[in-house]
Amino acid sequence: MEDTASRGVEKAKGNPLAVGLIAFGVGWLASSLLPSSTKEEELAGELKDKTAPLVDKAKEQAKDVGAPLLDAAKEHAQDLTGTARDAAQTVKDEAQGAASDVQDNARSSADDVRNA
Repeated sequence: MEDTASRGVEKAKGNPLAVGLIAFGVGWLASSLLPSSTKEEELAGELKDKTAPLVDKAKEQAKDVGAPLLDAAKEHAQDLTGTARDAAQTVKDEAQGAASDVQDNARSSADDVRNA
C-alpha cells in the first residue's frame, strides 16, 4: 500500500494539475463526511430562494430557444420519413422488376433447352 502511495507521490511531483486535483478530491471527501451546520443549511435555503427566479427565467429562455429547434427537428424527421418511404418503394419496385427479368430469362432458357 505504501508502495502505491509513494509511486503516486512521485508521479504527482512536477505536475501541479495532478496535485490540485488530488487536493480537491481529498477536500471534497472530507466535506462530504462532515455534517452541515445549521448556518450552512440556512444559507443554502436562502441561496435557493434567491436563485429560484433566475432558474425559472433560464428555463423559459431555454424553452424559447428550444421551440424553433424542436419544430425544425420535427420537420426534418417528416422529410426523412418521406424520403425513406420513397426509397423503400423504389427498392421494392426494382426488386420486383429484377425478379420478373429472372423469371423471363429462366423461361426463355427452358424454352431454348426444350427446342434444342
